[in-house]
Amino acid sequence: MQKGIDKLLAGSKIYFIGVGGISMSGLALLAQGYGFEVGGSDMNPSERTEMLASKGIKIYNTQVEENLIEFKPDYIVKTAAILPTNKEVKYALDNDITIFDRSEFLGLITESYKQVINVSGTHGKTTTTSMLSVSLSFKRSAKVEMSKNSFRCSASSSISSKAGILPRHSLALVN
Repeated sequence: MQKGIDKLLAGSKIYFIGVGGISMSGLALLAQGYGFEVGGSDMNPSERTEMLASKGIKIYNTQVEENLIEFKPDYIVKTAAILPTNKEVKYALDNDITIFDRSEFLGLITESYKQVINVSGTHGKTTTTSMLSVSLSFKRSAKVEMSKNSFRCSASSSISSKAGILPRHSLALVN
């Protein structure tokens, strides 16, 4: 039985609404690394959306249904900040495109690992996640990627991630 991210069809297209955020951009890069074709929208062009575009992720600077008509996603990932009235969300619902909340998608990814550490809380998530990633890299000889606002540790059986501010975000990570 498939588990985690492998539950999604290989080679599928995943579209991130709000892809310019620190968490969503990281998830988009992870999805791309898993072999999915990735695109997304963000109303605020930034260095982060430019970086994603430079890595081959299709970026839209509007949130309109035409983006989804062009990209033809199999799955949508959105943040809790994206309202049901969002034009892309409405289009996805009207066209039976599976929509994952960010925390659900992160849960799918973490199911693929044997050891998972998720950090949640009000303050210190990025610092704590960064320290864990560096610590895991020493223990596991893993690769640590550092960018302006995030750290990510890549190891065959361990992952650390920033789960969210509210405890309900962490609940989607637990089966």
